[in-house]
Amino acid sequence: MCRSRFPCCVAACLFAAGICSVARAEVILGPSQLATDPTPYFRFTGGFPAPPSNTVNNPSFYLSTLNFSGVGWRLPGVAGNLAWNVAMIDNIHFVGAWHVVVTGNMSTGDTVNFRPAGSSTAIVTRTIANLQNVPNPDSSTSDVLLGTLSQPLLPADGVASYPITAAPVIQQVMYVYGRQSEVGQNNVSGTQPNIPFPIDGNPAHDEVLNGLLYDYDQPTTNINPLIGNPDGLPSTVGNNEAHLETGDSGAPSFVLIGGQLQLIGTHAGQSFYSPAATGVLDQTNFSVDSNLPAYSAQIALMVVPEPGTLALGTVTVAGTIGGYLRSRRRKPGA
Repeated sequence: MCRSRFPCCVAACLFAAGICSVARAEVILGPSQLATDPTPYFRFTGGFPAPPSNTVNNPSFYLSTLNFSGVGWRLPGVAGNLAWNVAMIDNIHFVGAWHVVVTGNMSTGDTVNFRPAGSSTAIVTRTIANLQNVPNPDSSTSDVLLGTLSQPLLPADGVASYPITAAPVIQQVMYVYGRQSEVGQNNVSGTQPNIPFPIDGNPAHDEVLNGLLYDYDQPTTNINPLIGNPDGLPSTVGNNEAHLETGDSGAPSFVLIGGQLQLIGTHAGQSFYSPAATGVLDQTNFSVDSNLPAYSAQIALMVVPEPGTLALGTVTVAGTIGGYLRSRRRKPGA
């Protein structure tokens, strides 16, 4: 019997890159509130084409006043010529998803690309020098990746870095960055610690998530009305609402504090609602990020910053959602 205020759920498809079948990139409810096509949601025209030198700013991007220059990408990533993403926390360190490393889709020596703020065509590149796991408080493996570039980014490069925000606030608006430079929005549903996170069938690679969750308010025409609002809280972002899809692993979620972007999560997985009576997977109900504020103190201990460049927020423990993921059976995904 489900005793939480959330619907009883089973099964989740997680983003261990290269394991499950390829799916589309981040999904935004739409159609756009700004236009009849989804073009305004993409930071770059055409997403991430290959080679990356063809990636240009989208003049109709609806968040053009926000500085996403600190979100870097690599080609090719999971799913052929699509990119994985990382986000800078100072001028030499970045965060992402550890399972992307475990599954062989990110390695030292890889090149990361950045589009400087204010530039429509220039690309700044750096090489990855080091990749580390940020452990959970009990020393178990988390899904948080801390990476180091071989050379720091210079002020003249015009690439931003982002502080890690304080504890998530229920219903806080999030900006969810997807694998093809698509940026949607959502609201914080809550946090959940100690989520078992199998990666590739090898128990030695299993992780434990301190998760940040955000639901996807499906259209009311959905066959199961419970899916329309799985956390019981109203959406405040309308048709901009997004959920994660296969290949979004490691990309960041942000909140806007005082007009500045701050990191709140890195994409880890998604869960599907399955009515108990049928056992058939239905649509995505919750997207799952690593809850970065829960790791910011540990990250601060691990980094060796260039003088005056570290941009980490304070760590505060948020309240958790009462166990509603415990009834879910999980399987690896891509």
